[in-house]
Amino acid sequence: MDIALTIPELLRLAAPAGLPPGIGTPTLVGDTLTTDVDPRALPDLPTAARLAARAAGNVTVTVRVLRLSSGVAVLDVTASARSLPAHRLVGLLLGTVENALRNALVARGVRGDAVRVRPDGPRLEVLVDTAALLAPAPLPPHLRGLGVAGLRLGDGRIHVEVTLP
Repeated sequence: MDIALTIPELLRLAAPAGLPPGIGTPTLVGDTLTTDVDPRALPDLPTAARLAARAAGNVTVTVRVLRLSSGVAVLDVTASARSLPAHRLVGLLLGTVENALRNALVARGVRGDAVRVRPDGPRLEVLVDTAALLAPAPLPPHLRGLGVAGLRLGDGRIHVEVTLP
């Protein structure tokens, strides 16, 4: 089964209460999802990270789907602040981002390790276990075990190919 979602539709499903403070509304152009993040608005930043965030200002984050293999989506994530690659800040912010991500996942009933962040030079690879994300979804019993067989960005939509149980 193929599902195509616009950004507003995806946000209504994934973040019905709205995006967290500091996260701008994403846009989708071609195969790239882009959003602006104000790291100064992120809660619970350690002092060193808060100072780095103040120096960096708004960060533009871009996401591309690299591949989907065995239900794990591999995303290419890059960030830039004031026209400079923000990967130099990753060391200061990575632990904070990972903790916030883990806490947000657990609060939704998802395993904390369902999304992992792996630095790779000037970019990050984000590994997303799609089965773990779908596990706590309030699906009817006959749809439990739904799988993701394909994922791509394009045509102004997020295209998801799902397999029925």
